[in-house]
Amino acid sequence: STTATTATASTTTTASTTTTTTRQTTTSTTTTDPCSRFTIKTNWNYPYNDITSSSPLTLTDCCAVCLATSNCRVFTYTVSLSKCWLKTSSGFFGSSTLDAISGVM
Repeated sequence: STTATTATASTTTTASTTTTTTRQTTTSTTTTDPCSRFTIKTNWNYPYNDITSSSPLTLTDCCAVCLATSNCRVFTYTVSLSKCWLKTSSGFFGSSTLDAISGVM
């Protein structure tokens, strides 16, 4: 999150009056980790319900791609392959998998 404040002052003088005007502008930029939108579960895989897969990606890229993909509510990221599996749902079960990280909205 970044915030910048800029102040600008100007002075106007007429015969017997001096007027000073100050204008302040604040700009705020917020960057959000796309993975913050998911509940992340390490060493876990949700099989089935695949939309598509893609690689090579980072975990953060996988979160962002899921957010940008219609109907994607779940992903499983395979660490050793840098591969992202986008899914419509987590289904009825998942399984412990050492090389996987899953996220559910």
